Amino acid sequence: MTNYNITISREFGSGGAEIGKRVAKKLNIPYYDKNVNEFTAVKTGFSKQTIESSQDKTPSAFTYGMLSYVKLPPLHDEIFFAQAEVIKSLAAKGPCVIVGRCADYVLNDKNNVINVFIYAPLEQRIKRISKLHSIPYEQARKMIKYNDRKRKRYHEHYSHGAWGNARNYHITLSSCVGLERAAQAIVSLATNYSTK
Repeated sequence: MTNYNITISREFGSGGAEIGKRVAKKLNIPYYDKNVNEFTAVKTGFSKQTIESSQDKTPSAFTYGMLSYVKLPPLHDEIFFAQAEVIKSLAAKGPCVIVGRCADYVLNDKNNVINVFIYAPLEQRIKRISKLHSIPYEQARKMIKYNDRKRKRYHEHYSHGAWGNARNYHITLSSCVGLERAAQAIVSLATNYSTK
């Protein structure tokens, strides 16, 4: 058991979600990823599909301009801020693992948080996504590039920090060491880490 909330940011196809599940299981703490969308849907009244369709998306300058006339926030902003409240409430309940959703930024005022970034060589990620989704190599490569761009834009839009910059995390790990070893490294950090 750890006293820390662990946030995991990750490159697409790096295995970050799977590593997060293993960390949560080893520490016997809750794991939150896609279920954050369900909690956000309940909080906002938006459908789960609406929440999911806004995932890793940011409003355009045009959208901001149009909505500024009627003094309404863009849907993406509404969902992000509601999701942030959900993340804060989940973290307040006790130790947990939260994957993605700018959780590192949302919880940046807490001193019991360990922020992790998982990455991997592109070639390894392509092979993983190709196998996972049963798609050709080139399609997997395009999927990775597209999703990494979305994640980077989303994170930098809402957090104003550089996505993937090692200085913004307590630990960055390459999953090329193996998912199990990466998970164990995070567990070791969480059980031996001190913010003092």
